[in-house]
Amino acid sequence: IKILRAIPQSEIDYIKNNKHLSLITLKNELHRSKATIYKYLDRTTEENLEIKRLGRKKASVITSCKIQNTGKILAENIFSMYKSENLFLVGLALYWAEGRKTGATLSMANSDPKMIRIFYSWIKKYLPLNVSLVMRIQLPIGCDKDELIKYWSLLLPDVIVKTVYYGKYTKTLNGVCNLEISGIRGARSFRNHLLYLYCTYLESIAV
Repeated sequence: IKILRAIPQSEIDYIKNNKHLSLITLKNELHRSKATIYKYLDRTTEENLEIKRLGRKKASVITSCKIQNTGKILAENIFSMYKSENLFLVGLALYWAEGRKTGATLSMANSDPKMIRIFYSWIKKYLPLNVSLVMRIQLPIGCDKDELIKYWSLLLPDVIVKTVYYGKYTKTLNGVCNLEISGIRGARSFRNHLLYLYCTYLESIAV
């Protein structure tokens, strides 16, 4: 593991305060290599310097914890804002029943276009604006492939069909649509915490 060699804080401060100077000028004034100065120009925060010192393995743990915390905070904020709205609770219930509970993505698979449409509306209304959606379509053997791709594409015209495959045990006439969400930072933490808040809410209103 390559470790960033520490230099005096006074020199770090000098680099921070004189970013307008050229790399050659800083090199000549501080008698440091251009590579060392460049690293401090790009990463002068204590946090990033600490990551350099710890090495990549520990740094990945720190980054992972921060991402998880981001997902938790996002879930808490969204739940507190919308827990009184019916569509929000219906969408959570739908995901709890039909959604994928493992992995780093949020997705829900169903053969009923109405359920897929409700989940789609829930995503669009309540999740961050920068999320992206794709469809993965599972088809019954012997079906008209092009016709079913068209069927699901017309249902959600702004969602890209990413993969299409045949399911050995898929019996439904229209196949199964898996609507997948990406673009949520800390998706696993977000999902788990949102569902935890939902269950806590249900317990609080249970008679």
